[in-house]
Amino acid sequence: MKKRLLLAAASCLLTTAVLAVGGEIIMKARWAAEIDAGVDAKREGWEWFQIRSDNDVLMWELRKNATIVGGDGIAHKTNGFGFRDREWSKDPGDEYRVAFVGDSVTEGYCVQEPQLFIRKLESMARVGLGMNVVAMNFGVNGYNAIQEAELLKSRVTPHTPNLVVYVMHLNDFDLDDASGGQIAHFHRPASFVWSWLTHRWSLLSNKVAQRSLHVDYYHDYFSINRNVVFDAIRQMHAFLAARNIPFRVVILPAMDSPPETEYEVCMREAEKFQTPKNDCATHAVNVKPAYVYPYADIANAIGSFFAAEGVPFLDVSADWSARGVARAGLACDPAHPNARGHAELALDVERFLHADLARAVRAMRQH
Repeated sequence: MKKRLLLAAASCLLTTAVLAVGGEIIMKARWAAEIDAGVDAKREGWEWFQIRSDNDVLMWELRKNATIVGGDGIAHKTNGFGFRDREWSKDPGDEYRVAFVGDSVTEGYCVQEPQLFIRKLESMARVGLGMNVVAMNFGVNGYNAIQEAELLKSRVTPHTPNLVVYVMHLNDFDLDDASGGQIAHFHRPASFVWSWLTHRWSLLSNKVAQRSLHVDYYHDYFSINRNVVFDAIRQMHAFLAARNIPFRVVILPAMDSPPETEYEVCMREAEKFQTPKNDCATHAVNVKPAYVYPYADIANAIGSFFAAEGVPFLDVSADWSARGVARAGLACDPAHPNARGHAELALDVERFLHADLARAVRAMRQH
């Protein structure tokens, strides 16, 4: 009996080992094929537009001098440095360069390039202050705080910015999946099988936690990675301070939808399911519930961190609340503002940076 159990255990171990080795070989070959396809000039779509980086921390970058038009008709065109912007001269001359570092919101997902808050801010600053402001877009889709810190060191500062603005999204605390699977695609793990198993376990654990503890995405990752992300930001600040480059932070809001009245819900569902809208008239209650931003506690904790570090910051959500900005109609999706959202964001950021820009104007005139 004991011998049979040992043989059965050995057989199970051997089978597991064979499956693991076979899975490793298959996954490795598939990963290599996908990476090779990414450098194929005939490849189309985002798989072609985003390429593997020679920087292990960045993992991926945007293809240089490339254009892609998404299914929404929005064109993304990169310059010779691989960023969604015009070409930048080597010599800044009289330019006052403001570098914006961030993820897909900064890159401008969901909006045409002229609609970007960065472009609108640049125009407002040029007209309002009469200075040659050049807003530089260093946004890359899917980057988290660790990648953005490395981007600052390796890609941003060589372009001699006068001011650096870190555009922080709450998903910057997600060091696993905020990239939409790009980390798994571009980063070669030590073991493909083990990486797959741990990823599946992480997804399952998060689902269980969210169901049983009512933990949501942003709060979950903030609690897990806040110290790691804050350390990365400290490094960004110290790196720029050593080079006498001012550092500012814009904390973006999650683009959650304000609560709807019963009438609005009825009308939306009637539109969706093609049912009679006249039935919605029975919903007499048409008073909106008071809106409470669900991530104010995270934004406050981030703001307290920046205040303690001596880093000037702008909490956009708090600013919108103070200004009475109606959030309805500002979002493309739960993570990205649309053209109207970018216009509101430009107003906030222009006011936030006005003192820095005005100070620069005075300094230039004195020289």
